[in-house]
Amino acid sequence: MNSVVADSSVLIEFAKRGILPELFKLGYSVTTPDILFNNELLDLGEYGREYLLDLGLDVQRLETTGIAKSASYRSKNPALSIVDSCALALAYDHHKDLLTEDCSMRRAAYREGVFCVGVLEIIQEIRSRSLISNVRYISILKSMLIDPICPVSKPDISQLLNATSILITH
Repeated sequence: MNSVVADSSVLIEFAKRGILPELFKLGYSVTTPDILFNNELLDLGEYGREYLLDLGLDVQRLETTGIAKSASYRSKNPALSIVDSCALALAYDHHKDLLTEDCSMRRAAYREGVFCVGVLEIIQEIRSRSLISNVRYISILKSMLIDPICPVSKPDISQLLNATSILITH
């Protein structure tokens, strides 16, 4: 995975946990569709949209074929929003992985042959590259676990938290 198309919930999740800069320190090309950037990234806490651009976020406009593909995804997958279908089309057209926690997007992506990556995988990589401490890592997982609107699976967070706590205490 060298480049990803990120959906808004993932970028918002990284912003909420204070690790948005660390996402970009991984060296991946992080892209998002212009419609998502302009319409959904309105509240990133301490981070503004200009800051995302300074970090290296690549905002892309869909070409005509991408727009047609997005409309096709939406007609086949009514659970996808317009923005979600644009992100999926962008990932498909540019041969990038899709960074999302949205189940509908993941199902549609798998049907289209687009590989998906999740928040926990990225946070684990941030930790493995020592961009955050073990204490901060555990704190982030705990805050995700108690956050009722965190899009990440609570059982997956619990399992990772338990495994991490065991490793750190031994």
